[in-house]
Amino acid sequence: MANEITKINTITLANIAKFNEQNDSDMEKFNGAEFTGTIAWLGSRAVIGGGEGTSGNVNVIQYKTLGASADTQDFGDLTSIRKEFKGTGSNITRGMWIAGITSSAQVTDTDYVTVGSTGNATDFGDSSNAAYSGGQEGGSNGTLAFGVGGFASGAGNQQDAMEYFTIASTGNGTDAGDLTVARNGMTASDGNSRALNIGGYDGGASNVDTIDYHTFSTSADAVDHGDASNQTRNGATAEDTSRVVYALGVGLNGNRVDDIDYYNPDSPGDATDFGDTSQAREALTGASNGTLGEFYGGTIQSGHSNVTVNTCDKITIQTTGDAADTGDLVTAGSTSGVAEDAGALSGT
Repeated sequence: MANEITKINTITLANIAKFNEQNDSDMEKFNGAEFTGTIAWLGSRAVIGGGEGTSGNVNVIQYKTLGASADTQDFGDLTSIRKEFKGTGSNITRGMWIAGITSSAQVTDTDYVTVGSTGNATDFGDSSNAAYSGGQEGGSNGTLAFGVGGFASGAGNQQDAMEYFTIASTGNGTDAGDLTVARNGMTASDGNSRALNIGGYDGGASNVDTIDYHTFSTSADAVDHGDASNQTRNGATAEDTSRVVYALGVGLNGNRVDDIDYYNPDSPGDATDFGDTSQAREALTGASNGTLGEFYGGTIQSGHSNVTVNTCDKITIQTTGDAADTGDLVTAGSTSGVAEDAGALSGT
C-alpha cells in the first residue's frame, strides 16, 4: 500500500508538515493507506562488490536481503577486478563503485548496477584520479556519491581530494574540495545532509582518530567532526538518518579490534561505545536498510598469519549491543570469492 496517497485536497504530502497536529513521520496510515519515510540512499538489499579472496583480487558481486539469516548469492561481476574503492553510493535503484586497485595498478574505473535485478556492472565513467583505499563504505545521499581520499602511488601517496558523481547520470567525477587530513584507509558514511570520514592512515607512525565531515549541498572542504575511540583504519559503517555505527577494524599499533562506535552525523562530537563485532577483524565492509546494519568479511589474525573470513554480522542501529551472526559470504576464500576490502551498498 506504500505511496498510495500523493495529494490531499491538491496539496502534496511532501508539503504537509502536520495533519490534525500530527507530524507525518508519526502517522503510519491515513484512511488505510501508508505514509512512508523513504531514505534515498538505502534499501532492503545489500550488494557487495569486488574485494580480495585468498587467490587475489576479484570482480565478484554478491547480494543478500538485509536482516535475513541467509548466505549471500551471486549477483554478477564488476567491469574490472579490483578492491579498496574510493567510495560507493546508491540512489536505491542504482548502486556504484568508485575507482580502486587491481592486482597491479590503481585505476579510475567506476561502474554501476541496477540493485533490484542481477547481472554484470556497466561502465559509469572515471574517477578524477587513480587512487584506492579511500572512503569505500559510502559517501552518498541518494543524489550524489562521493569518492574521497585514498592512496595514489607516485602522486603524493595519501590523498586529500574529494570528488562527486551524480548517481542518476553517467559521467566522470567532479572536484568537491579536500579532506582536513590527507589519508587512506578511512571509512565514509552515507547520510541525508552530511557524510563522515572516519579514521585512516596519514603516512605517519600510526593510524589517526580523525573524523571529518562534508555536506552534500556544497563543494566546500571537509570540517572537523570529532574523534574516534581509537586510532583506526579499514573499518566499516552502517547507518540510518540520525546515527552512524562504525566497526573500527584496525586500532592502535596495527592490532585488529572488535570495537564498535557510534556518532550523530549532524552533531559534531566524539565516539560513543556501541558494542563489539563477533570477531576482531579489519578490511570488512558494511550496509544498512535503515533499521539493521550488517558487516561483511574482513581478515583476522591467526598466529602470524592473516586469514580472510566469510563472516556476516548484524546489528540494530538504534540499539547498542554486540553484533550477531547473520549468514556467510558464500564464495569467500575461493578463486572467485570476496572476503576483504570489498565495497557494500544497499538499495531495492
